[in-house]
Amino acid sequence: MSSSAEKIYSFEDVVKMFKRHENDSGSSEIQIVMMTYQISYLTRHLREFPMDHDAKRRLIQIVHRRRKLLKYLRNSGEIAQFQKLIDVLNIRYSSKV
Repeated sequence: MSSSAEKIYSFEDVVKMFKRHENDSGSSEIQIVMMTYQISYLTRHLREFPMDHDAKRRLIQIVHRRRKLLKYLRNSGEIAQFQKLIDVLNIRYSSKV
């Protein structure tokens, strides 16, 4: 593996990394992780089935919902947690004015 390659984490590893407590399933970080993996799955699905309009609509909805949660996390004062999430999940995030 080259030094420029991104480390790939499994879903379970990422969830464990961002859990606030043992039974955490609803914090912003966990929701963002779940949405990121859903986005990844739907993207692969749409490459194979480009005419699946329901999946395309669902993908757009999830992307918008994740963006809102990322904005909330960034503005809530948890900048370190936000930055770690962006880095681990390899999410491109640009704040629009």
